Amino acid sequence: MNDKNLPSFLVIGATKAGTTWLYQRLLTHTELWLPPVKELHYFDVLYPRPEFNKNNQTDFKKNIFNKIRRNLKKHIVSKENLDRDYIMYLMEIIREPIFSLEWYISCFSNDHAKSKICGEVTPSYATLPSDGILYLKKILPNVKIIYLVRDPVERAASHVKMIADMMTKNNKQADLMSLCDHPRVVASSNYKSIIPLWREYFDDKDFLIMPFEKIQSDPRGFLKSIKEFLVLDNDFDDLNLTKKANEGSHIDLPPGVMNKLESKFKSQRDYILQELGN
Repeated sequence: MNDKNLPSFLVIGATKAGTTWLYQRLLTHTELWLPPVKELHYFDVLYPRPEFNKNNQTDFKKNIFNKIRRNLKKHIVSKENLDRDYIMYLMEIIREPIFSLEWYISCFSNDHAKSKICGEVTPSYATLPSDGILYLKKILPNVKIIYLVRDPVERAASHVKMIADMMTKNNKQADLMSLCDHPRVVASSNYKSIIPLWREYFDDKDFLIMPFEKIQSDPRGFLKSIKEFLVLDNDFDDLNLTKKANEGSHIDLPPGVMNKLESKFKSQRDYILQELGN
């Protein structure tokens, strides 16, 4: 397939590993263009893992609609001279059928994207099954992959808190011990399966693994690695590099939960430390 105006790079994860922070930085770079919606979920809706909740497609669609509405409102309120082409572009993103190939192409049909390097950020792509990665490779044959990883215990703990917060907002009781075994929590920290699988389809020159911890310790160095990987001419903006992208959860995980996560993901921690050479 002709990949003109389709992504040249994808940030595939991991969930709770700094992808929102990176998305916000990517949006500001003069050579890049990303859709106004983080997490399009195109590939993982078409190729869901069997253990995941299939009802998530409804939630993903609702999230896209809400983000487009906020973007429309912001554009209309802040602009004296409305950009009708941009408004039509936003309306096209929420036109059914969502998650078709035509819809995915339309997400990158904005005129401003034509002269720039396009990308998108969907953290759950990391857990795609092999047939999903094969399809992704077919649609985007020349795409580069950026994979952010985080200490698997800390990542899982943050993921548990996020799911618990979502359950609380929906007036559901969250069992923190049970959430340690949530399919998405387990799959997203399974680096021993994720990394070798993606390497079956992508060479090292097209597959970059970046540690979340470097965002905290050396954000400029982190973005320099992204710049070099994407072969960009200009540096990223230095503004707000230490600003958190998301407000952290106020939930404190009890020692029993943390002990369970430590035991559950110890081998994953050993694997990723060896992979990163630390």
